[in-house]
Amino acid sequence: MLRLQGIIPLDWEDMCIGPGPKKGVDYIYIGDIGDNFGKKKKKRIYRFEEPILDIDSSSEPFDIKIKDIEKITFRYPDAKRDAETLVIDPLTGDLYIFTKRESSVYVYSLPFPQSTDTVIVANHIGNLTISPEKPFRLSDQVVSGEISRDGSMMLIKTYYHAI
Repeated sequence: MLRLQGIIPLDWEDMCIGPGPKKGVDYIYIGDIGDNFGKKKKKRIYRFEEPILDIDSSSEPFDIKIKDIEKITFRYPDAKRDAETLVIDPLTGDLYIFTKRESSVYVYSLPFPQSTDTVIVANHIGNLTISPEKPFRLSDQVVSGEISRDGSMMLIKTYYHAI
């Protein structure tokens, strides 16, 4: 178990691992980006260094308290949105958020380096239509995603499909 000291989970949706402020160090990013009723003005992403686990030790299951946590606070430029998908580009460190409740999903970026001192305005970089030949279906809602370690491929998951 990882415990993030001083952090209260509100609507955590997705997490990813990728580069951060220290070169050559992997960071875990946890997206508190859910907003079922579209009421939150600001969203948060928590970032901390990925802990090294000694899987050969006899202390399993592990219990690690994370103290050094950075908070990336952002807002959307155009509306309050619900999202469940957070991915990181392993080459640039840019974060991407895919919204959930629109027929044409909004895609936003938070370019690296992300400020932890001010509220960032996310960049709307485009939209993704899952089923262009059919009307929007609830099963088209984007719920997760990942970018390959070499940055060459991306997987987007809906409730029923992976694309």
